[in-house]
Amino acid sequence: MNKEQQLEEYLLSLKRVAVAFSSGVDSTYLLKKAHDVLGN
Repeated sequence: MNKEQQLEEYLLSLKRVAVAFSSGVDSTYLLKKAHDVLGN
C-alpha cells in the first residue's frame, strides 16, 4: 500500500475532515483528496 492509499484509508476511517490551513500546496492537496474520498 502506497502513501496515497494509506491517506485515503485514513480519511475514510475518519468519515469527516476539517482542513484549517490558510493556503499552500499541502492543504490544497489534502482538501482535494478529502473531497475525492469523502465527497461533500
